[in-house]
Amino acid sequence: MSKTYDELPDTITPEDYADWRGIGIEYARTYFHTQGFPRLKNAGNRLITDKRSVLMFDLKLDNKDFANFINKSNTNTFSFDSEQTFTITIRRI
Repeated sequence: MSKTYDELPDTITPEDYADWRGIGIEYARTYFHTQGFPRLKNAGNRLITDKRSVLMFDLKLDNKDFANFINKSNTNTFSFDSEQTFTITIRRI
């Protein structure tokens, strides 16, 4: 069973990403090596990333675009494509 975005830890591994996106672990590991992918630096050999950063990367948004996207959104459900949707909870403070 796949994890939801809210169920993911703040820092995720390729295994977490694969479980969330419903893809194979090898594909997720390869994806973590994509140019520009927001892996955490100084993590040694470990492939880890911040879940918010990878969400922004998947949506092809920079920090400013992501903030504008969230602020203008009337829904908490976001689609990557016709087959995969997920829900995130936005808490405005």
